[in-house]
Amino acid sequence: MTSKIYLAAAALVLFLGLASFVYAISVQNDFDFGGTYRIQNASTTTVLGGLSVGTTTPQAAGVLYVDSTLKFGDGTSQTSAGASSVSAGQVSAGVFGSIAGKGNYTFQESGNTNTVLFVDATNARAGVGTASPATRFHVYDGSSGPLVTLSGLSTNYRGLVVKDTSGTEQWFYGPNDVNNFVIRRSGSTDYLTIATSTGRIGIATSTPTALLSVGNTTTSLVAVFGGGSGKIDAGTIDPVYTIGGERYATYVSGMTGVKEETTGVIKLPTTNDQLPTAVLDFKTAEEGSDLWLFAKAANLEGEGFANLAVLLTPNFDGKTWYEKDYKNKTIAIYASLFENCKLKIENCSLEVSYRLTAPRFDWREWTNAAAGAHEGFNLDTLLKR
Repeated sequence: MTSKIYLAAAALVLFLGLASFVYAISVQNDFDFGGTYRIQNASTTTVLGGLSVGTTTPQAAGVLYVDSTLKFGDGTSQTSAGASSVSAGQVSAGVFGSIAGKGNYTFQESGNTNTVLFVDATNARAGVGTASPATRFHVYDGSSGPLVTLSGLSTNYRGLVVKDTSGTEQWFYGPNDVNNFVIRRSGSTDYLTIATSTGRIGIATSTPTALLSVGNTTTSLVAVFGGGSGKIDAGTIDPVYTIGGERYATYVSGMTGVKEETTGVIKLPTTNDQLPTAVLDFKTAEEGSDLWLFAKAANLEGEGFANLAVLLTPNFDGKTWYEKDYKNKTIAIYASLFENCKLKIENCSLEVSYRLTAPRFDWREWTNAAAGAHEGFNLDTLLKR
């Protein structure tokens, strides 16, 4: 086996004629290079061995070991890893994250060991303020905030864009080009808008006209609270109607207790020899009808029937009344004409309108004592005005 050592201006290259690798070189005394040198395989130019300065201990491949002080060409020195800083001029392009390195890098605050920036090359993560990033980019500050600052022209979109792996925008969070905060979907649709000038919030509308505006003109469902069974506290509910270009208010009436109501009209057939009678039978009511739904919601098949209130109004000069059949869960409605009535009732019918009210099946869960902290209409002060 023959070996040759060449010392040139650009490199120190060790060729082992019969070998495909290089062992580590040890220099016990000073080893001064006047230029840039490396230890490499002659055929592949791959760095193989380690370099020891001031010791005979061989080093692993790619390791430079200095027993005392490592001096740089600008007169600076370093005695241990991380003990001193390296200026920008001493770091060449490609040093950090290069193929040869593949190491973790930590940048610390001056004068202490607090981590400012940590690059985890093993897991492809970066941490600001933390040496253990849990995600691709992790910012941590245990004592103050905000954590991230975004600055830009108020006439531009400024915020965070989330894209898929093909580069297509999925979501945007931040101010838009008129300085309203938006959550935008697919680069075009603003799902939520907070107006900067008014503080109004719009869901599915970019022009909120109230503190909370949900959607524009639509006949579809726009809001669900508590899975459809929650409670909403509001003083006045106003369905608005536009007629002839003018807007008109209508109001939902209040009621004590949680109750169900339904109204209807029923015809009482008449003959000369029988009392006009009609029956409301909740068991045989058509499924999906108002009467059927009212009976279900008020639990008329159970205890609700006993608390059922019935209001009748005759559409004739006479009187009407009702009787409850607790066993069969029916309401029999009767009518009679006043003696001075000239109506010929043979083979005709009398019209009676009814209004039924009963507590909802879960009325015990909703007492008259409000659980919320808001005072609503404070009559102690409002009635004294």
